[in-house]
Amino acid sequence: VLFKKKKNLLLLPPTFSPNNLKAYLKADWNGMKDQYNKCYSPFVSADIVANGDVAPCHVFYDLVMGNLHEQSISEIWNGSRYTKFRNMMKQQTFMPICSGCCILYLSGKKARKRKE
Repeated sequence: VLFKKKKNLLLLPPTFSPNNLKAYLKADWNGMKDQYNKCYSPFVSADIVANGDVAPCHVFYDLVMGNLHEQSISEIWNGSRYTKFRNMMKQQTFMPICSGCCILYLSGKKARKRKE
């Protein structure tokens, strides 16, 4: 038995203030006071799904940058799909699904939607 007591674990990004937790859990974006207006996830990490798909962040796994059964992590990380996604994040032209990400909403400002 690994745990004798059931415990809940909540992992927050380093830019997320515990003071904003209540507002975040209620989806009260205007009640959040800390500011972090850039997405760092696609520049420092990748999420790997059980089937080998590689996604740029934890919010959406359906944006697949590549698959480890078909390419190396280096090829995926430096590939054109990841590069295009990173450039979009640099310009802060977020995708609509970014609306649920705590990192982008710490200032209470809504992420701009992706330019069509």
